[in-house]
Amino acid sequence: MLMFNNLIDGEWLSDGARAPNVNPSDTKDIVGEAVRGTRAQAEAAIAAAKAAFPAWSRSTPQVRYDILKKASDEILARKDELGRLLSREEGKTLPEGVGEVARAGSDLCVLCRRMSADGRRENSLPCAPASTSRSPARRSAWSA
Repeated sequence: MLMFNNLIDGEWLSDGARAPNVNPSDTKDIVGEAVRGTRAQAEAAIAAAKAAFPAWSRSTPQVRYDILKKASDEILARKDELGRLLSREEGKTLPEGVGEVARAGSDLCVLCRRMSADGRRENSLPCAPASTSRSPARRSAWSA
């Protein structure tokens, strides 16, 4: 069973009350348990985000690009695994879950391209293939 903990200021917090994460398509399937955050933890997370913002806002476009591209690559590399988990957590069909994860990774890749300090890089970055989108409009954007 998966244990979902809270990541606050770089530290995984596992203490606190837990709630089951139940598959809505099969209520006998317990996906895992999640820590229920407390008000104090929420306030700590907000404080950590506020403290991190100045450094993030002063970082170069290249640094931001590198961080977001790494996240995009990880999501796309694990799209099948994450899609299966998403399908269980939300009661989606497997193609919907995998497709949603692939679109999230692709959208993050697009954001990376927009943040790129070098406009020429826009046309050379590999992103998800057109087959990850169900929308003909989005599919044509990838193939352009």
